[in-house]
Amino acid sequence: MNLHSQVMPIVFSASAYGAVAAKEDASGSLISNGYARLVGIFRSDAAVALGAGSGLYVEQSSNWGGNWDITSASCQVTACAASTFDLEVLGNAVRVRLINGDTATSRIRCNFMLRPI
Repeated sequence: MNLHSQVMPIVFSASAYGAVAAKEDASGSLISNGYARLVGIFRSDAAVALGAGSGLYVEQSSNWGGNWDITSASCQVTACAASTFDLEVLGNAVRVRLINGDTATSRIRCNFMLRPI
């Protein structure tokens, strides 16, 4: 039996360290032409409930960030635990965005990468 392994390169990685006040947001975006999937991991020291105006969202744009047309994924953030996402890329640009709830966070980290077609 032959086993073949390929390590995909990290195309883009964004990390944010520092406080995000209650009701504020933090985000990172990149051009996604030629890529098929977006995968990522997010950690925070405070829980962010998924609800009206809060949570972790992946948005996509058909006109390279002029308008964010599609909200592709959203998830709740558990304090001190990793939240992951893996989704198909449809737009020409993607943005990973945390919209904080009622609790301020003192430490957040978000890493995401595009996988080639």
